Amino acid sequence: MAWTFYNAQGQRLYAGATGATGAAGSAGPSGIGSPGPPGADGEDGINSLVPGPPGPAGATGPSGGGVTFVFGSRVHPEAGVGRRAYADRTTTINHVYAWATDTAPTGTFQCDVLKNGTSIFTSTFPTITSGNFLGSAVTPTTTSLTEYDKLEVVFTTVANADGRVFVAIVCHA
Repeated sequence: MAWTFYNAQGQRLYAGATGATGAAGSAGPSGIGSPGPPGADGEDGINSLVPGPPGPAGATGPSGGGVTFVFGSRVHPEAGVGRRAYADRTTTINHVYAWATDTAPTGTFQCDVLKNGTSIFTSTFPTITSGNFLGSAVTPTTTSLTEYDKLEVVFTTVANADGRVFVAIVCHA
């Protein structure tokens, strides 16, 4: 690329041929300072690959195998009308209780539970007393169930039970 130069009076000056390239200059001083030594390693953080000590063992949980059979009436349960189910495992009946959902009976409601056609109670039966929604839990005389046993709930006394009634048979392994 050629340069054009002008003097102070604005007259164009002509440049001669380009001269030879001069020798390279000496290297300048280095930067601020030399790099320092690397820093020491820090402690392992939360994402460390080194695992911590194991924690204490947890408490032993309950054994499995429990089941609850729930039988529900149609609206206005009728005496003698039963519901049935079959046990799907060998288990133990812990207790049986009944409850009303819509209206508390104005008389006593009572039911029986039959295992393969025979009552599991001898004297005290699941009962809802007048004005209450929930009856007390009753432990039956016969508590063992084996797979395929037939369970049937029979409503024995339904005096003024004007809503749905449910019966739960609570079992444990």
